Amino acid sequence: MNPLAPANSLPEARLAALAGLSEWQKLFSHFDLAPDSFAFIPVFVPDSDWAAICQKSLAEFLRLNGAKRLLEILPATPDELKNLASALFDAKPGPDTGAVWIAPPIPFNEKELADWQAAWREGLARLNQYRNPLRGKFAVPLLLVGADWAKPVMRDLAPDLWSVRTIIVNLKPPAITLDEIGREPTPPALENLNAAASFDPDFAWREAAKLRGQPGKETALARALLRANQGFWVRARYREALAAAAEAGEVLERLVAGGRTELAHDLAMAYANRAIARETLEQWDAALADYAAALALRQPLVTQAGRSELRPELVRIYWCRLRTLLKLERRAEAAADAWAAWELTKEAQGNAGIHPAVQEATAREFAEVSRLLRERPPAERELIYAALTPEQAAVLRGEVEE
Repeated sequence: MNPLAPANSLPEARLAALAGLSEWQKLFSHFDLAPDSFAFIPVFVPDSDWAAICQKSLAEFLRLNGAKRLLEILPATPDELKNLASALFDAKPGPDTGAVWIAPPIPFNEKELADWQAAWREGLARLNQYRNPLRGKFAVPLLLVGADWAKPVMRDLAPDLWSVRTIIVNLKPPAITLDEIGREPTPPALENLNAAASFDPDFAWREAAKLRGQPGKETALARALLRANQGFWVRARYREALAAAAEAGEVLERLVAGGRTELAHDLAMAYANRAIARETLEQWDAALADYAAALALRQPLVTQAGRSELRPELVRIYWCRLRTLLKLERRAEAAADAWAAWELTKEAQGNAGIHPAVQEATAREFAEVSRLLRERPPAERELIYAALTPEQAAVLRGEVEE
C-alpha cells in the first residue's frame, strides 16, 4: 500500500491524521446512511485548530456527496454563544445544505476560559428549550463542536438535546511534532489543501463490503465507494481508486435507470472520478469518454434544471478534461473547454439568483483553468487562442494573461 506523501505543514499532517481516527470515519458512515434527516451530533476536539481541520474535512465530504454545503455558525464572542438559539433560527439553510457546523473558539487563557464556560452554560440552557423546533427547521445533521470540558455541560444543561444525540464523536488525535513534518516558510492556506487526505479508503472499502447486497442501501454503498476512490487516489493507489469509482458508477447507473434521477449528480461524480483515475493510468480514450459522460449528465443539471450549486463542479470537470486534452495536444478541444468554463463563470458573476458562496467557488475553479493555461509555453497558448473566435480569444487571453 502507498501511504500519503510526507506532510509539508501541520495542517496537512492533521488532515492525514484524521484518516487514522475511526471516530471521524464513523461520522462519514453516518452521513452515508442518513444524510437528509435531523441528527444532533456532539463533536469533541482538543482545540480550535483541530476543529478547523475537521470542518475542512467534513465540507469536502459533503461536496463529494451531492455537492452539499456546510452551513457554518461560528460564535466569535461569549455573548454570541449565549444567543446561539437565535443564530440558529436566523440561519437560512438552502436546498444544498448538507449539515450545520457550530464551533465556538476553544480558549486557552484561564480568564477567557471562565467567560466561555459561562457562555456555554447559558447558551445551551436556552437552546435546550428548542429541541423540537430545531428538528422542524433542520432536516440535516447539526454538529456542536467543543472541548472535552463541554461534554458534561451539554449533558447537564441541554438534557433534551443530549437525549436525542445520534452519535458522539470523541477525537483523540495523536500528537504531531514539527520534527515529523517538513518545514515550509509559508504553510499552505487550509482552503488550498486536499481534504480527501482525511478519508481512510480502507475503512470506506470495508464499509462498502458491509453494504453490498443489502436492499435499500445502494446509495450508501455508492457514496462509501466514492469516498474510498478519493482516499485511494490521494494515496497514489490508482488502480484501487479506479476500481472503487467504477463500482460506484455501476451502482449509480442502476439507480438512475430505475428512476432515482436525483442521483444524476452522484453518477456524474463517479464518471469524473473514474476519468481522473484512468488519466493517471494513461488510459486516455477511456478517460475522455468518462469526462464526456460526466459533462452530459451535469451540464443540463446546471443550465436547465436550475442546480446552480453544481456550477463549480461543472467547471471543475472542464478543468480536468482540459488537463487531459493539453497532454494529448488536442488544442482546439482544449480551447473549447476553457471557453465553456469561462462562460459558466461569467454567468455566475453578480447573478442574484446564485448564492455568493457558489459564485466564489465557481471563480476559484476557473482560476485553476487560468493557471493551467498560464503554465503552458506562450507559443502553445497562442495556438489555443487561435482555435477560438477573435472575440473569444481576446476575452480568454485577458483572463489568463492578466
